[in-house]
Amino acid sequence: MTDYSFNPQTDGELTAAEKIAEKMEKWGGVWKRFEESPRLYPHLPDLLSNAAPAQMDLLPDNASWPQTNKLLESNLRSRLTALGEIPAHEAVTELQKLEKSHSERRKWVWAKLDQAPLAMSMEHLAALAKITGKPIGGATIQGMMSLYMEAAWQVDATVLKALACVRQAEDVKAVISAIRSVYLPWIKDAAARFQNMVEDSSYPGNNVDTVESIGIQDGECMMFSDGLRFDVGQLLKDELEGYGYQIALSSRWASLPTVTSTSKAAVSPVSHLVAGSGDSQNFEPNVAETGKPLNSYNFNKLLAENDIQVLKADEMGDPSKKAWTEQGNLDHKGHDEGWKLAWRIDEEIQSIVERVRSLSRAGWQKIRIVTDHGWILMPGGLPKTEMPKFLTETRWGRCAILKKSATSSIFIVPWRWTDEVNIAIAPHISCFKSGMEYAHGGLSLQECLTPVLTITHTGERVDAGFDDIIWRGLRCKFKVTGDHSDIRADIRTKVSDPATSILTKEKKVGEEGRVSLLVEDDRYDGTAAFIVLVNKADRVIAKTSTTTGGE
Repeated sequence: MTDYSFNPQTDGELTAAEKIAEKMEKWGGVWKRFEESPRLYPHLPDLLSNAAPAQMDLLPDNASWPQTNKLLESNLRSRLTALGEIPAHEAVTELQKLEKSHSERRKWVWAKLDQAPLAMSMEHLAALAKITGKPIGGATIQGMMSLYMEAAWQVDATVLKALACVRQAEDVKAVISAIRSVYLPWIKDAAARFQNMVEDSSYPGNNVDTVESIGIQDGECMMFSDGLRFDVGQLLKDELEGYGYQIALSSRWASLPTVTSTSKAAVSPVSHLVAGSGDSQNFEPNVAETGKPLNSYNFNKLLAENDIQVLKADEMGDPSKKAWTEQGNLDHKGHDEGWKLAWRIDEEIQSIVERVRSLSRAGWQKIRIVTDHGWILMPGGLPKTEMPKFLTETRWGRCAILKKSATSSIFIVPWRWTDEVNIAIAPHISCFKSGMEYAHGGLSLQECLTPVLTITHTGERVDAGFDDIIWRGLRCKFKVTGDHSDIRADIRTKVSDPATSILTKEKKVGEEGRVSLLVEDDRYDGTAAFIVLVNKADRVIAKTSTTTGGE
C-alpha cells in the first residue's frame, strides 16, 4: 500500500486507524467511505478510540475521534441536568446557546451510529425553548382552542420527540431536567388559565343539549382509538396523507371527567341511548333503556342492536353497512410506562395507519377516527394536590367523585351523564395521587380538546405489495404483487417526500411485476431507506423498509 504510505505488516491497525482519522491525502477517501456508511465497518470506532492521542482539543477538527464526541456529550449532559436549578427564562436562553454549540454534531458520523443522542435531542429541546417562551394566548375558551389547534399543539409533540431520542438513564435524566425547566411552567400556566375560563363561564363539552351527537351512515367505519391526543392526531394525519388519503381534521371537546368510562360512550353513535345514574361511583354510565352498566359487553351489544357492526382487530366487515372498530394502545401504554410512552408513539401511529389501510382495501369508502380524551405527560412526575379520601366515593389521578354531603374548595363540575354527581377536578396539572407522570381526567387543552379525523381516499384503491426483495450490490430486485398497473417504484429516505429519492429516476413496474432499481451513487451504500410504490396520482400506495446494499 505504497500509495497510502502504509505497510500492514509493520505499521499495524492502530496506525491505519490514526491515518484514517487524520484524513491526510488518500486516507481522506477512506474516512469519507466510513462516514457515508459507518455500519459497514463495525470495528473501526473501537480502533479509532484506541488510536486517539492522549490529549485533544474539543474542536470540530477533532470530530474524527470518538472521544471528542463523548466528551462533548458529557459536557452537554451536565449542562442540561443543571437546568433544573434555574428559572425558566434563563433555561430558555441556555438551551438556545447549547443548540448553537452542539447542532453541528448531528452531522458527525457518531450521530449516525447513535452515539450522540443528546445532540439529537437538543434539536427538539431548542425548539421547545423557543415555543414555550410565549404562553398560549386567547381571551376566551374558543380563542385558546384556536391557538392550540393552529400551533401550540407542537409544544406537546416536541416534548415527545425530545424524549424519544434518549435511552440511557443518565441521558434520560438530563433531557427530563431540560424539559421540566421550560415545559412544566408553560403547561401549568396554560391549564390554570383554561380552568379559570371554564369556571367563569362553562365547559363546552358537557352540555348534552348543545354538544352535537356523532352520527354514522352506511358505508362508514368509525374507529375508536383510546387516548389519541391532539398532537398525536396531527402526526397521524401527516402519515395517512403520505398514502394518498384525504383527511379532514376537526376537533371535539371530551366529556368530563376526561376518562374512558365517561367519554368513550359520548363519541359513539349510540350516545343518545346512554344515561347516567346519581349513585354512580366509577364514572360509568348505563344503557338508558335497561339501566344496565355500560361495560364493554353491553356497549358492543348496544351497537349491534342498532345495526352497527362491531369489528375485531382483524375483521373487515361489510363495507356497505355501518361499523365500529377499535385500534391503538396509547392510553394503556401511558398508564403502564409513564414518560416512556414517547418511545411508542411511532409504532402506535403505524398500527392505526395499517388498520386504516386494511379497511380501505376491504372497500370502506369513509373511515372516521374518534377518541375519548387526551392526556398530560410530565416526565419526572406531576405535582400533587391533597384530596382527603373520606370526602370521596372514588378518587382517581386527576378527578374524584365527591360524597353527596361533602364540600371542597377544589373546582367542582357536574358529571357528563347527570348533574346529580359532582366531580372534583385537580387544579392546573396536578394529581390527587403522587408519582404520576401520565394522567388524564382533568381540565386542560391536552386532555379535553380531541381530534376527529375523517378519512377518504382520493386516488384509485390499489392492492399492491412486495415479494422476493434481493440486493446485489447497489441493485435491488423484487416483484410487485397484486394490481401493479400504472405503478412506479422508488427508493426514498422519507416515504412521502419524492425529494429524498436516492435513485436517478423512478421506474415503472413491468407487466409481470418485476422491478430492478439501481442506486448509482455509492455514497448511499448502507443507508436506511424505504422502497415505495407510487400510483399515477403520485400517491404512495405501499412501502417497505430496507437498507441499501442489503445489510
